Amino acid sequence: MSLDDTLVYRGPAERDEALLARLPGALRAIVGRHNGCVWLDGALHVRGACDAPRWHSLRVAWEAPDGVVATTPALEPTDIPFARTTFGDELALRGRDVVRVRAETGALEPLGTSVGRFVAGLERDPLRFLDLDPDARAPAADGAALLAAWFEGSERDAARIAALVPRWFGGGADFDALLGEQFGGWLERAEAGDAALDAWCATPRGALAAVLVHDQLPRNLRRGDPRAFALDAAARRIAARAIERGFDLCLRAVEAAFLYLPFEHAEDRAEQARSVALFEALRQRAPRAAAAAFDTFEDYARRHRDVVERFGRFPHRNATLGRAPTAEEEAFLAAGGDAF
Repeated sequence: MSLDDTLVYRGPAERDEALLARLPGALRAIVGRHNGCVWLDGALHVRGACDAPRWHSLRVAWEAPDGVVATTPALEPTDIPFARTTFGDELALRGRDVVRVRAETGALEPLGTSVGRFVAGLERDPLRFLDLDPDARAPAADGAALLAAWFEGSERDAARIAALVPRWFGGGADFDALLGEQFGGWLERAEAGDAALDAWCATPRGALAAVLVHDQLPRNLRRGDPRAFALDAAARRIAARAIERGFDLCLRAVEAAFLYLPFEHAEDRAEQARSVALFEALRQRAPRAAAAAFDTFEDYARRHRDVVERFGRFPHRNATLGRAPTAEEEAFLAAGGDAF
């Protein structure tokens, strides 16, 4: 059951952009998407960027003299109350952590989860997640082994990103062999249309792993083969749905970059425009320690777009896909044009 399946009431259409801009990405995504009261089977109301009714207004709960922060001793002015249960308990964000304020006692109870994981849990299975059971809150991430092998800690250490860029985009026999040995079976399942991989897409990191399987593994394990591009459309569908659900905002910047790459790989002008817009926005939130790498990501997005704008496709794929090149494409490649 998804969040939208249990959505009964959406708040008013007004948006308070200044208030939304002050929220962490994952919280901004869910508030901005549903804007107001999200009623999950009568269990939880997520507050919105609106002023009425007062009980589900973020601004009133957070800033009003008679709001939750002002009237609840356990909370601090910097805490962000973002949800209320039907039992009267308040859920708030303190830094990056979600806490619950018990209505009966006013006691503060850390839930042991970040707002990003909290929102992902709601998206995945709200009725189970709202039990606030530890096992429901922190499931093993689908595709975790692939993510660990791919990112090698760079999602937590920005300084490592630049060192990994040549491996990610230049390949190499050793890296391809490692991917084939450990994850080749997942690629084969994706190529066979195995629906079991669809279940990964219920969480941000699971969706990211599914994108890697469909977008990156073929490029490493099917080099020089038409199958290198055969799953591109599926990768874009997974990525587009993840972005619709705000999953990219729950990921670290380098992870989101790989969620966006399927659009950069598309032989479609509209998808290329989307790619550039995504990478431009991503550079703005990238860690300062990796600024040069994200400048490169944005530059490559523009270069991919320019090639597709000119030819409607990537000329360097013609030989692999058995397509007849045009004279202009032949001249472009002969002159050293981009062959990504």
